[in-house]
Amino acid sequence: VKPLIDKFFQTTTDIYIAYQRQHFAHHIHTDDYAKDQSLPVYTFVIAVVTEPRFKTIVWKEVGKDNADLQSMIKKWTVYKQKMPKLSDISKEQDLEHTVSHNGEFFADYLTIDGVFTYRQGDAVLFNARQIHCTSNWTKYPEFDGREFLQIHVVSADPVDLNN
Repeated sequence: VKPLIDKFFQTTTDIYIAYQRQHFAHHIHTDDYAKDQSLPVYTFVIAVVTEPRFKTIVWKEVGKDNADLQSMIKKWTVYKQKMPKLSDISKEQDLEHTVSHNGEFFADYLTIDGVFTYRQGDAVLFNARQIHCTSNWTKYPEFDGREFLQIHVVSADPVDLNN
């Protein structure tokens, strides 16, 4: 894994690596890893299987942590009628497990950064504080879990994620 990290980061102060097997679809969240750090924190997700119904959806909006995200969601439920709907991602992706209110989905009011579809060996890298979630792969009865490799990197070197 170190050669992959070294492709993007010159200096790292902390690296967390976990091979995960999930049994539920991850809700909209930010990664709280090293949330007390003043340095940027990044997340890699690496697919260990090829399965087009396994996806990670990432939005451009960031939260300091999940408590901050909950405040954003609460504000959205009160003021959404005054906010622009930015997409129909909730209809385009399996997101029925994510935050909704009166038939509307929070995800549709966020700016899509990307949709990562699982192909074995492929990886996605994003700011750990960006709002993201998995697709609702649990609605397909042939799956009782999904596996992936997750890496959090704390680095003094900001990374240009647009390249």
